[in-house]
Amino acid sequence: MSQIPEIPPRVYARMPKRWQEAVDEKREKSRSVSSGATPNYRSVSDFLEAKVQAHGCELDYIETAYQGLQHTFDSEQLSPEEFRTAIGPFLSSTKRANEQLGTICKQRKILEEDIEESVATKRPRHGEISLETLERAYSSSLTERVMAARAKQPGRQQPFSARNFKKAVNDYYGINAKNGIESEAGYCHVLGKFDAKDIKAAHVVPKSLSTDEIAPLFGVRQLVAKDPRNAVSLHKSLEGGLDSGKIDIHERELRFLNDNRPAKRFLYFRFIITYIFRKREDSPGSRLFTDQVESEKAFWPSPGEYLEKSTLKALARNISGCELPASLTAHTTFESSGELSKASDVNAIMRTTQSIIDVISGSIQSTKAREDESQTGTEDAEEDESDDVMYHSCSEY
Repeated sequence: MSQIPEIPPRVYARMPKRWQEAVDEKREKSRSVSSGATPNYRSVSDFLEAKVQAHGCELDYIETAYQGLQHTFDSEQLSPEEFRTAIGPFLSSTKRANEQLGTICKQRKILEEDIEESVATKRPRHGEISLETLERAYSSSLTERVMAARAKQPGRQQPFSARNFKKAVNDYYGINAKNGIESEAGYCHVLGKFDAKDIKAAHVVPKSLSTDEIAPLFGVRQLVAKDPRNAVSLHKSLEGGLDSGKIDIHERELRFLNDNRPAKRFLYFRFIITYIFRKREDSPGSRLFTDQVESEKAFWPSPGEYLEKSTLKALARNISGCELPASLTAHTTFESSGELSKASDVNAIMRTTQSIIDVISGSIQSTKAREDESQTGTEDAEEDESDDVMYHSCSEY
């Protein structure tokens, strides 16, 4: 078992006593179950059962610590930065523990067989399997299966084809000869006509997010990432900026060739995630955008029940340490129904938060790496200017 995360002492000292006691109790139980188990096992099945119990206790502790930190933040005992720093390790640990527990539960029979085969040559003729041998075999087999599960998450069963997706997006938006775009040409919804090779079908909701994991945020049980309405056609120089949150497609007038448009729910998701990460970054350029958003009574022009309100507010707090302005949620969210209540529990919100952080942070790092490799001199200066672009209010398309 990995070492469980700890609340920083200075943060722990400001927690109400009842939450300190609850955290202490869950932490000690997690440690006891994880490290105080019988050192030898009669079977691999016994070993895996102990792992299931240990992961369950770890998640109980993590959720209690998460709720205690939320309560302390609500009481204004923590700054946004202190809250975000303290909660970060718990978010990443939740994702890891859930992945491992889910893999054991879903693939237990096969996992047990693999471990048995691995330790067969090291098992004493009579007696128990050594704990060290079991741990090595378990770690190796589990890591392989967790990585495989990530690549085959629900909603990603079919391999993604960028070529097929681009064709679907072109068909949907009428990017064809009938609208003046020849076969060797492409069309950017911001900059206009370019060579086809320079145009990308850019996902609004990143395709690397597990669609089933974020589907409850949209009020459904399944989300189709390959929907052409979850894309805009962009020049490759703009795609990286969209992925990393450097540009917001709503700051520009999108120019379409037919009556089809991106789904407003996806555009709103992208806008709100851009806002949240700009709050998290808190650079001068980011503040130009967030200040503009917060200064307007109704920044988003298209009312609709796009995202589940309580989950969205929790995501904003967990990622940025800040609360969403009422103007951004008053006419663009919905309250969860009883049918979807399980999807809004603490564990699910923590997993979704960490997934979004991983995806957006990864996009930011990838974009920065590409820029560092390709830009020098004047190009660097031009990019620096674009970082601080003034964001304008959205307009209806």
